[in-house]
Amino acid sequence: MTPQANAPTEGSSRHAWHALLFVVASVLCSLAALVFSCRRLPDPPAGSFDRRPLARLRAQRPDYVFLGNSMVLSRFDERALNKRIAPSKAVSLAVGGSMTALWYSQILNYIVPSGYRPRRLLIFFRNEELTRPRDQTTGKDLENIQRASATDSPVLAARLVPPWRNPRERLHYLLWNALPTARLRRFSEPAVESTINRVSSVIGPTTESKNPMNDINALFRGPHWARDGGERPDPTDLDLRPIEQVASESLLPDILNLVTESQIPTVFVRVRTRARARGVPEPKALTEYVGGLRRYIEQRGAGFIDMSREDWESIELYGNGDHIADRYKAYYTRQFVAHEPDLFR
Repeated sequence: MTPQANAPTEGSSRHAWHALLFVVASVLCSLAALVFSCRRLPDPPAGSFDRRPLARLRAQRPDYVFLGNSMVLSRFDERALNKRIAPSKAVSLAVGGSMTALWYSQILNYIVPSGYRPRRLLIFFRNEELTRPRDQTTGKDLENIQRASATDSPVLAARLVPPWRNPRERLHYLLWNALPTARLRRFSEPAVESTINRVSSVIGPTTESKNPMNDINALFRGPHWARDGGERPDPTDLDLRPIEQVASESLLPDILNLVTESQIPTVFVRVRTRARARGVPEPKALTEYVGGLRRYIEQRGAGFIDMSREDWESIELYGNGDHIADRYKAYYTRQFVAHEPDLFR
């Protein structure tokens, strides 16, 4: 083949490379513009401190305080619990979807400053939740943490930074901080919604809700405790380092230090999941992890209860995912007190 025949092919190749470079440059310029725009906008206002739980603790002076997520909300009927343990009193501060970042904030900003020490603090968790400090700390979960925080916590801020040992998670953290899209969303959402409403109004008057997104979201929201209640499979990415190293990077030592310094007797309760209720064997790695977790907690003066082998929690009690069905809440409450009497003495 002659050199003249190759000329069009070489020209096409150069043209393709130029087009690719143009696309890459356009994407990079767009990202740079987005980063610049986001960083020039002010941070969205943090949720104001919600003093109601603090006022409730001071007014009721409960003997027992429950912390956790929907594993608490779906299992315990507070009225049935207080009737069962009377004249003692119990209060639940559980929030659906919450994890250790919120639980630490609730202890620091509600239980400790209430000026009253409960007879026992019960913290309910599933599997490895106690050593995953950055789970449930963005979006609505971050707003819940902010509402439970009277001031910024240096301890909490430090724990939310992924270690360099996990470069992928650390890079994710750095990128989100470099591109604070929450600032942009705060300003863009009203404009987008207004534009959609105006365009829609051209078609004619509407009888729908003024905020149709709220109606759509409500269809999928379900009960207020449902966000974290789906059946969670046994973890396959357990950190297999010694539990002391795993815990040292979590909020667990901070929670234990806080309750010890404040002289609040604390018991961690591992809930029974649907998988255990169905009779699915627990993976060896998870069993070893939980055993190490128990030793770590008990060596630091707190209690540990593992409900995973409690046969009275039969599969018939379960509703959505790992939740207990609503119709069995009162029954579950009574059974829990009956099977764990030492907790309420």
